[in-house]
Amino acid sequence: MRVSSRGSRIIAIVPRCFECAGALVIATACAHCGGDDTRAQPKDGQAPVSAEAGAGLGGDGSAAASDGAVGEVDATGPGAVGPADGSAQSVDATSPDAAKAIADAGGAHDADAGAYSPCPSDGGACKVLPLGDSITYGVQYAGAYRVQLFQDALNAHQNITFVGDSSLANGPTMVGGVPFPQDNDGHSGWTIDQIAGLVPSPALQSNPDIVLLMIGTNDMYSQTQPVAQAPQRLGSLIDKIVAGDGRALLVVAQITPLANSTWEAQVMTYNAAIPALVQARAAMGKHVAMVDMHTGFMTSTMLSSDGVHPNMTGYDHMGDVWYAAIKNVLR
Repeated sequence: MRVSSRGSRIIAIVPRCFECAGALVIATACAHCGGDDTRAQPKDGQAPVSAEAGAGLGGDGSAAASDGAVGEVDATGPGAVGPADGSAQSVDATSPDAAKAIADAGGAHDADAGAYSPCPSDGGACKVLPLGDSITYGVQYAGAYRVQLFQDALNAHQNITFVGDSSLANGPTMVGGVPFPQDNDGHSGWTIDQIAGLVPSPALQSNPDIVLLMIGTNDMYSQTQPVAQAPQRLGSLIDKIVAGDGRALLVVAQITPLANSTWEAQVMTYNAAIPALVQARAAMGKHVAMVDMHTGFMTSTMLSSDGVHPNMTGYDHMGDVWYAAIKNVLR
């Protein structure tokens, strides 16, 4: 397996046997790219969470793993994934074929090996741990991306629940007529190393089936930790999570854009290092994948006025991207 860069394009080769070699996911999905919403709006009776509730962030991602696919992703465009037949192909995530292409790549199964799914086969809810900073928690929009992710799963008749620190619970009480699981591990203002302090305990005590890791934004302007070493810190955190629960699927997100141009330049450098981190673990047989939350995130319509946190439109976009990444391992 390899990940190499050619100009603004990323070439990703993912393993054919997901059970044996994990998965590298590079893609972007977007169902909420339009609109001019610049602030959080309540949904299903929920109230927005103010920026004063926390200053942390994190989150960027893409979407799908595959059948030995070779995919090209335009790092400057809306996103793409490779087909399952091993040929190289780019797919514009704004095109009608995008959702199907992501779904095909995201299946992560082999006819001989069978499908990998960390989720219960007995009809029980798949436990999803949202792990990160205030973007995971939901500053500017209570429930964050978790609301749309939960709605997407409901629409597909897939059973998921969120686990994490109950003291951080927030979001609507109901989504789609179903009680919304409000637990999460989104810690406002936290850096990579602070999240690492939660692993394996207490973060993994609930034995999550899927871990959605979105962290690093606060590292981009940290006064105490070198920004240049943020990828190394992320790699160590990934290793701690995998060591703590090698059965679970860990999906690592590239983080969303920042309005500040200096910080955004650091975001781009940090994000560019993440595919190789994920690829190296996947090559060792770990169930680790990547999502691209940066590509397709429109700052003009998806970023709140604080220049850091998404608004409702941005969070909904993120929920769709997360869902595209994990939908084929849900039951």
